[in-house]
Amino acid sequence: MDTSGSIGEDNVEETVRFLELLINALYVEGNDTDPSQSRIGLVTFSDSANIEFHLNTYSKRTELLKAINIQYVGGTTNTPDAIRYSICHGYFNSAKARKMI
Repeated sequence: MDTSGSIGEDNVEETVRFLELLINALYVEGNDTDPSQSRIGLVTFSDSANIEFHLNTYSKRTELLKAINIQYVGGTTNTPDAIRYSICHGYFNSAKARKMI
């Protein structure tokens, strides 16, 4: 999720509202072995990237909705760093992915 200066505070708030709609539309109330359960992780970025939470951090909708209270940061838009950071530290880390995938 881009929280940089090019997005602006209003658009960060709009993105959070979109994430709320997305989370409410997905099945997130199962358990870790349920293949139909959606798993959600979030990386934010501006000058640098930060993992807000991993794919296996939350399994309840209420927890996810509280966790996406992301704030505007400002700064530059470093999309390449966000992609690299996500690959190296987040979504492709075997400790965070389902064993069956």
